[in-house]
Amino acid sequence: MFGAPYFYGKEVEGPLSDIDTCFIRTDTPKDMQNYPHVYFCISYISSVKNFNAIEACLDRYQIVTLEVTPELVKTVPATIFNRCRIMLSLDCPELEQLKKNDVVKIVTKPFTTYNVVKCTMQTTTADDYKFDSKNPTI
Repeated sequence: MFGAPYFYGKEVEGPLSDIDTCFIRTDTPKDMQNYPHVYFCISYISSVKNFNAIEACLDRYQIVTLEVTPELVKTVPATIFNRCRIMLSLDCPELEQLKKNDVVKIVTKPFTTYNVVKCTMQTTTADDYKFDSKNPTI
């Protein structure tokens, strides 16, 4: 849903796949409380001045996902960060060149790494997003 301030659809990335979701890009819709899962995109997190809308979702016991870049992780207050599901978004077009049995290694500090074999990663394509809508789905 390019250009839309928010949109609706099923989550397709990660363990919450298939949950009805309200995706927030720049604006919060009046009906977002109707959705069990609210996903705040990088564009929202990078421009947010306060986290009141996110806190309101958490107070309503909604599942909240914050999509962040490594730089944005530091901008989210701990009181919000610790209550949300975080999706750390990394741009790495070189991943497409790896074979299925190759490994992605993420280094967090000396001698501390996270490793995953490419074939075990969940993959999404444009086709997975074909049911997204500017209109409420619930």
